[in-house]
Amino acid sequence: MADTAASIARRPKGRQRHGRSSRITDLTWDFYKPLLCNLYQSYTLAVVMALMKQKFDFTPTKRQYGYRFEKWGIRKYNSAEKQGLARNLPELDKLINDPAISDFFNTLSPDLGISNYAPRPFLGVSDAAGGNVGNVANTFSDVSATTSPSTASDADASFFDGDTAVEDPPSPPRTPFSDISYPWGTDDEVKKLVADFCSAMSDDQNASDLYLDLFQVLSMSPSPLYNAKSLIVTSFARAAQNPRDAKRAQQTLSRYRDQIRTRGYDRPFLFSMLDANLQESDETLQSSATHRQVCDTIRKVLKDDDTELGDIPHNYSAIDLVTYHFLSSALEVYEKTIKTINGQLPVLSAEALLHTYVYRQPLADTIRIGGTSPLRICIDWCARQLKLKHTVPAEVASIQCADTQRQWCDNIHLFCTLWHSMLLQVQNGTPPAWYGPCESALGISPSELLVTVCWMIGSDADTDSANDILKRADTVLDTMTRLSEGRIWLKFLRTFTWMNKLVDTDDGDKAFEATVLQHCRRYIVATLNVDLPFPAEPVADTSGCRYLDEMESFSPSDGGFGSFFNVFDPMEV
Repeated sequence: MADTAASIARRPKGRQRHGRSSRITDLTWDFYKPLLCNLYQSYTLAVVMALMKQKFDFTPTKRQYGYRFEKWGIRKYNSAEKQGLARNLPELDKLINDPAISDFFNTLSPDLGISNYAPRPFLGVSDAAGGNVGNVANTFSDVSATTSPSTASDADASFFDGDTAVEDPPSPPRTPFSDISYPWGTDDEVKKLVADFCSAMSDDQNASDLYLDLFQVLSMSPSPLYNAKSLIVTSFARAAQNPRDAKRAQQTLSRYRDQIRTRGYDRPFLFSMLDANLQESDETLQSSATHRQVCDTIRKVLKDDDTELGDIPHNYSAIDLVTYHFLSSALEVYEKTIKTINGQLPVLSAEALLHTYVYRQPLADTIRIGGTSPLRICIDWCARQLKLKHTVPAEVASIQCADTQRQWCDNIHLFCTLWHSMLLQVQNGTPPAWYGPCESALGISPSELLVTVCWMIGSDADTDSANDILKRADTVLDTMTRLSEGRIWLKFLRTFTWMNKLVDTDDGDKAFEATVLQHCRRYIVATLNVDLPFPAEPVADTSGCRYLDEMESFSPSDGGFGSFFNVFDPMEV
C-alpha cells in the first residue's frame, strides 16, 4: 500500500482531468529540442512522433508538438518539402539510424552511447586503470525514465516543473514507486530536518533520539505508512551506535518487522544486516557471533556456489543505497571468513556481485537511456549555488583545525554552507529539485545525499588553507558537472561506501571530532531555534554569529554513519 499522506515540500500531486496526455516540462522539451528540430526538418510529424515514442517513450500529443514547434519558430509540416520517409511509417526502423540520433546520444553521454542490452562495463564506465570494472550481462527489459533531464536552468520548485497552461495536466505516474510522505506538521518536519543534519554530521546521540521520536509519531498514525516507517526505522538503526541506543533500535526494529512480515513489506536482507550492526554494540556478545549472523544473511542471497546473486527486491525508484552499502560490507566479511575457515580464496567475486545488484536497480536503465537522477540534479544545484557567493555559517567557520584535518574541516564548511542554502529554499516553499524525490529514489535523506556529494567534491579539491573551500569547490564542480551520469555514479558509490565504514581515529582526531560536534550543534540550534536532546557544550565563543537573519525561526515542540565492519583505508576516487 502506498503512502498517501501529504507532506511539506514534496512533489505536488496534480489533478487529473483525463488520461489523454501528460504534462511535459520545459526542462524536458529543452532537452529534446535539438533532436526534434533536426528531425522535423527531414520527416513528417507523424514519423517524428513515432520515433520519439519508440526510442524514448516520449509521447506528447500533436497539439503539444505543434505548440512547441511554433514557439521555437519551426515551420509546420509541408509535404512537398519532405523527402524519404515522409509518409512511410513502416520504414521507421531506417530512421533509427539517422545521424541525428547518433549525434544526440553522443552529446548526451559519450561514455554510454546508444543504449543497448549487451554486457558492458559497470554503468558503462571503464575502470581508471584502463580495464573494465566488471562485465555483467543485463537481463531486464527497458523501462522509461520517470524524471526529466536536468539542464543549466535552475528549476528548484519541484522534481517536475510546471509547464505552460496550453498543455494537459499530468496523467497518473506509471512508476510502481511512490514518493515517501509523512503525516506530520511543521514541528515534526523540522525535527526530521534536524535529525537528518545530525546524522550527516555523525551526531549519533541526537540523531537516534530524534529518529525514535519520529518513528513513534508515524506509529500513531491511522495510515499504514510502511515506506515512511521503513525509512525512519532504518535511519534510527544506522544512527544507534552506543549500547543504549542500539538496544532501543533492536527492540523497535524487531517489533516493526513482526508487524509487517505478513503484509509483504519486510526487507529481510536489509533488516537482518541492521540487526547484526546493532548487535555489535552489545558488549556481551563476541564479534564472532555477529560475523556468523552476517555470513548466514549473505548466504541467503547467494546461489550457484556463491557465484551468483539471488533476488534482493528493490524498494526505491533509482537504487537502494543503504542495501548496497550493507551488501558491500557483508561480502567483505564473508570473503574473509571463508578464507579463514578454508584456508583458500573464495570463488565469489564481490565486485561482480555488486555490479549485478546495481544492474538490477531502476537506476541502470535510467542511465542507459540518458535519463537523470537526484544525484545529478544535486550536483548541478551545488554548482549553481557556489556561483552565488555564499559564506560559511559563522558557527562552523570558527572551527580551528590542524593541517592534517584540513580536508575534514573544509568538507564540513562546504556541507553546512550548502545545507543552509537548501534549508532556506525548503522554508520558502521552493525546495531544490532533488530534495523531494531523494528518499523515494535513493532510500537516504536529502542531507545524506548532500553530505556525500560534498565529500566527493572535497576529495578532488586541493588542500589549501589560503584559499576558500567554496572557491576550490566551485572549480571542482566545473569539471564534475561535465562527467557522464555513469561516471558520476561510480564516484558517488565509492564515496558512499567509504563514508559508511568506521575508521579508528587517533586522539587528535577524536578531539577534533568532538569540537566539530559542538560547533554543529550550536549551528543547528541557532538556525532552527530548536532544543536538542543532547545540547552543545561550551566551545570557542561565537556570540552574535546568527547566520542569515532573513531566515524565519521555526517553533517546534520540545523535542554519523557507521557499521561494525573492519577498518579500511580511505578509498581512492
